[in-house]
Amino acid sequence: MAWIDYKKTYDMVSHSWILESVTLVGIAENIKRLLKNSMGNWKTELNAYGTTLGEVNIWRGIFQGDSLSALLFIIAIIPLTQMLTQCDTGYQLGDGHSKINHLLFMDDLKMYGRNDREIESLIHTVQIFSEDIEMQSGIEKCVCYNQAATW
Repeated sequence: MAWIDYKKTYDMVSHSWILESVTLVGIAENIKRLLKNSMGNWKTELNAYGTTLGEVNIWRGIFQGDSLSALLFIIAIIPLTQMLTQCDTGYQLGDGHSKINHLLFMDDLKMYGRNDREIESLIHTVQIFSEDIEMQSGIEKCVCYNQAATW
């Protein structure tokens, strides 16, 4: 088993990847246009000691505490879930059932494999995906557990 926690999840997801993800999962064109237009207008004002320094466009990140942002993050991670599901690793829960090799709750990812090779394969898949979408996966803080290990 391995656990991975994405770093600064809401701050790091790029707007371009969100737009690509909504395309990949088949979101309606009018919703994609709405997202593209609204994200293109996201700005913040920089201030120092009461003086406004200027406005900055926001090209990465989504708002914390906003229900739409949580949904956008989940959509951005769906391709990872699909990639992990396609790996021939994990545990089969019964005859005729598919294998389970991961559970994902927001930015917390747990992966399951029958041996170290399977876990390493899953971690490698997460690493490649994370690099491709320019998110920091926290691989260096990855925790692995096997039956032979002690806490």
